[in-house]
Amino acid sequence: MGRLPRTGLALLGAGLLAGLGGCASMSPEQCRSADWHAVGYRDGANGVGRGRLDAYAEDCAKVGVRPDRGAYLAGWNTGIPTFCTAERGWRMGLDGYDSLYVCLGQPGERAFFRAQEAGLRLYGLRRELRDTEDEIDRLEERLHDEQDSDRRDRWRSRLREERRVRERLRDRLLEESLMPVDRY
Repeated sequence: MGRLPRTGLALLGAGLLAGLGGCASMSPEQCRSADWHAVGYRDGANGVGRGRLDAYAEDCAKVGVRPDRGAYLAGWNTGIPTFCTAERGWRMGLDGYDSLYVCLGQPGERAFFRAQEAGLRLYGLRRELRDTEDEIDRLEERLHDEQDSDRRDRWRSRLREERRVRERLRDRLLEESLMPVDRY
């Protein structure tokens, strides 16, 4: 299964799930009526690792149902190539997902990871630009509040440098944004 986004939201979500006392991957009714090939296909197409089958088996065993492993894996193997594409890798990178091991060894693996890497570069540039803009705001506020002329000169100098950094970041962001995904 892939890793979660770099943000703290991933940890918060994991903590909430743990706090719920072991949420079921499937309800008893879903276990009884599951089309295991379709479940596998859906999981593969959504980038969910094959290990999810173990969670299904554990939950469904509680109601006397055993998942059809062969059907699930056949469905998963059909679904995973629709996930491991350059376009999906690009989008995952843009959202800050730094690794999805589910695509290792799959058709489209190379294109997925190369596009994901490019998306991550863009994600990082966007974050860096936001941080720089926040710093510019702080410096402008300090400059506005400062009475001492020597300190004002230092704030102006730092402000000019941060604005140059911002312009370089914008240029890099534009350059990275113009790279076509299909080149991967």
